[in-house]
Amino acid sequence: MSGELSVDISQFTSKTRLLLKQADVDQDVWLDEQMGLLTRDVSVFTPPFGGGDLPSMGRRAYGTGKDKIAGENAIRTDLELIFRRRERGYLEAVEDITGTRENVRQVLRNKKGVPYLIDVDVINYDSVPDAMAWHKKLRRADGRVKGKMYSGGNDSKIGRWQARDRMWITPEIYAELTKALFKRVGQGKALFAWVALQFGGPPAQRWISRHFYRYRASIRRGKDFRSATASSGQLVHTVRFLPRIQKNRAIRAEKRLGYLTRQSIKKAGLAA
Repeated sequence: MSGELSVDISQFTSKTRLLLKQADVDQDVWLDEQMGLLTRDVSVFTPPFGGGDLPSMGRRAYGTGKDKIAGENAIRTDLELIFRRRERGYLEAVEDITGTRENVRQVLRNKKGVPYLIDVDVINYDSVPDAMAWHKKLRRADGRVKGKMYSGGNDSKIGRWQARDRMWITPEIYAELTKALFKRVGQGKALFAWVALQFGGPPAQRWISRHFYRYRASIRRGKDFRSATASSGQLVHTVRFLPRIQKNRAIRAEKRLGYLTRQSIKKAGLAA
């Protein structure tokens, strides 16, 4: 499946189309400008967002340092939902005692002889790829992991973690996993930022542009339109904002043309 972003003359009001003629603006140049601004806004409104609030309309930067940190924090939150860190020696001991690495649910005893229950889906002390696959398996369509945040971790009343779908890994695997996933931050913004650049948009921040080699869109330029087609997955984060973004872009385009019309009149010496 694919989704299309486009700027078409027919999408604008008759007033806007009239202003376009009055302002003596080259239509091709104006369409490129509007397509660049639209896809820039879509990139801006693609997560991550920093500061806890939605970004402002018309923001020039595709992403900020706070946005990048927000993306990294989202990864940390997701990893805490589906992984637990344990030292390798302990994990190997659990495997020796239980005879398995999967679906481990057994009462063990600590050094003082006090019984405790372990309840874990998978024990992994030697494979970063397995941890990556576990993360991928539990991701939703929007890229975040399945599951709800737990409260209090181990629940003494029920004798186990409050939620399953856990993999126990070593701190070393956790560090490598985190490093690899941090490198993905900015992927969602990248395609739209790349399209914006093709239509004269501003340069992208490094944590976004590093993904340009992976993402391309099919761009079309017609007499009365500009469009970019991408997989629907690229729009999954932003589709709910599209009506608002497109409406705002139409309003700003009309204001821009009004300004250019007034400037054209002044240059012609017709202003009062």
